[in-house]
Formats: sequence, C-alpha cells, structure tokens
Amino acid sequence: MNKIYTRVDDAYRDLIREILDHGEDRTDRTGTGTRSIFGAMMKLDCRDGSMPVVSLKKTLWRTSIKEILWMMSGSDNIQPLVAQGVTIWTDWALKRYRAETGDQISRKDFEQRLLADAGFSQIWGYTGRSYGAQYRDFRGADGRSVDQVAAVLKLLRDRSDSRRIIFTAWNPPEIDEMARYSLPPCVHTYQYSVRGDELHAISFARSTDCGLGLSYNIGASAYLMNLFALLSGLKPGVLTFMMADAHLYSNHIDAMAEVIENPSCDNPQLEWVKRPETLDQAHDSQVNLVGYAPRDFRPLAVAV
Repeated sequence: MNKIYTRVDDAYRDLIREILDHGEDRTDRTGTGTRSIFGAMMKLDCRDGSMPVVSLKKTLWRTSIKEILWMMSGSDNIQPLVAQGVTIWTDWALKRYRAETGDQISRKDFEQRLLADAGFSQIWGYTGRSYGAQYRDFRGADGRSVDQVAAVLKLLRDRSDSRRIIFTAWNPPEIDEMARYSLPPCVHTYQYSVRGDELHAISFARSTDCGLGLSYNIGASAYLMNLFALLSGLKPGVLTFMMADAHLYSNHIDAMAEVIENPSCDNPQLEWVKRPETLDQAHDSQVNLVGYAPRDFRPLAVAV
C-alpha cells in the first residue's frame, strides 16, 4: 500500500522532487518541453475534516471549486466561468479565435466580448463536448444520453456497496471534437467507494501539469468528495489522485525547485458556511478554508 499523507504539502514535495530527480526530458504538443514521469499517485487523508490544498505555493482554491462546479453543471462554454472572474480557460479559446479569424484581439478585450455578446460567446466560448457535457450528457452509440453524475449520487444513496460508482469524460468518439475546441479531459474519471460511513475517492488524470494544474486538480477532487459525502450523509475519507504522465514544463523547473524548499504546513480545515441540499444548490461561497496560509509564488506561464 502507498503511504497515506496527512499533509498535502509533503505529498506535493515528494512528487515534484521525483520528477526533478528522475524525470525524462521530453518534447510535447505545446513545443515547450517537459520533464516527465509515467505513473504517480498521491493518497491524501481527509478524514479529519481537512482539505488538501497546497500551501508550498499559493493555490487559488476558490477558483478550483468554481471550475469543478461549472463542470458539474454540464456547461460546454467558458462564459459562465469568465463571468465569475475565472479566466483559466481563456487561453485555449483565445488561441482558436486568433487562429481562425486572424484577429489578434487582446486577452482582456476577448473576455469582455465573451461577457457582452451572447452570439460571440456561443461560438468562441464553446469548449466542445468536454468535461461537463460528458459528465451530465454522455451520449452512447445508440443516441441515449446518460447523466453520469446523477447516477453516481443515486448509487451512493441506494447501492453504496457498488463497485461501479464512476463517471468519466473520456468518450473516444468525441475526443477529436474536444481537442479542436479546447483540450481532451486531463482529469477524466472519478470513482467512489463507501467504506463504513466514509466516502473514499479516486481521481484519474491522463496528463498532469504539476507546476500549475495539479494543485487545482487536487483541491477540486477533494471538494467534490466532500460535497458528495455531504449530499449522501457520509463523512469524507481518503482521496487518491492517480496520474499517468506527471510532468513539469521546462520553463517551470527552476521555480518549482525553489517551491519545494518551503516548509510544509498542516492542511487547512474545510468549513461549511451553508450546506447545500442538492448538487445544483452548491456554490463556492458556501465553504471557507480555516488556517490556510500559503507562500507567495510568482506566476508560471501556461503552455497552450
């Protein structure tokens, strides 16, 4: 069995050090280059009410919650995210717009137009049938639509002994369409297991940007486990985060070598200010993190 970490900072440091010391330098789709390992896992203990939010460098944890709830809504457009001040998806949409129109609009003007022009946002904010569209409207070869998230919540209530409490965004016939508009899902599959009165979770990622994306991915997965536990009358358990290609972009390596020299902090505690009764009622304003004291960190460039 792999070690179960009580502090996410320790797990994060160990992974980054493994990549720095033993990773393979590789080319990649973006042309940036990465240092990569294949096959990594973190087991993070959330049974004491804590949230595994990395503090070795500042993590915008509320942004990660807004993003995962956007996915849970089934949205296929970044406009609702931009309206909340979340711009982590803008670069992919902007890149497509510039490439297809030749208009070298600024990032700020592009986002403002997404908010002001419904017709523009319908076309240029579209992500393809990725993430949320697959989670809430997965379409089979027979044309039947499945709301996978609703099915998971029903299993947690009615068949908590099931080994099929899974939802996934990896729908092979639609992967090329996803890639055209944004990216095929990175964290693509979630599985849950009820053990006693605890809900345990596994998240699977095909590709993990460990300098930028990983801390968001962990926070989102942990929040989702806590939310599903709350909606199912359970307690949060252990989050296992599994990665296939775990990498640092070459232009992040020096900065991340500095980050892991910071001392670890205990995980902050998750506090529910208001408890939603349904998934649709969930909102980032309903939670706080108590005791979160992250280190400041200079921004890293996004590889698009």
